[in-house]
Amino acid sequence: MPIIRDANEVRLCGEELHQVIWQGRQWAVTTFGIESRDGLYAIKARRLTEGLRDNDPHCWIDLMAGKEWVDLPDFATAFLVACSVCRVRLKKADVDLVQRRFEKCMSRIERRERLRPYREEAKRLILGETFRFIPVSKFAEIDRLAAELEAGAGS
Repeated sequence: MPIIRDANEVRLCGEELHQVIWQGRQWAVTTFGIESRDGLYAIKARRLTEGLRDNDPHCWIDLMAGKEWVDLPDFATAFLVACSVCRVRLKKADVDLVQRRFEKCMSRIERRERLRPYREEAKRLILGETFRFIPVSKFAEIDRLAAELEAGAGS
């Protein structure tokens, strides 16, 4: 019998999930590892700690934080539940590291959300009203201007 933390309806778009052990809003811990409830993303349990101890910016928490569609608090909970039930060994220092990475990622996400309306205005100011795509070379300039617009709005 799975532990259901959130019973919201999620449409299955990809692969059928493996047997569910724990279910959150967007993520489930399964006999495979962690799977998005829509069936489009899965991480094997044995791969959960990849990059974690090496301070690698490509560990799973950092990678998931970079995806705007990810509910990071739900993923972090699923990550820790999966480590526990799938017997992925985490030392006390690893748990502390997961907590620090999660907090850092949440700060980045909160900043990204706070700057979203200013970023849209910055895109229009830099690229014009009818832009269709954003050249990679303009990303830093857009972010700088968005931060300036936010600072100006606060004064």
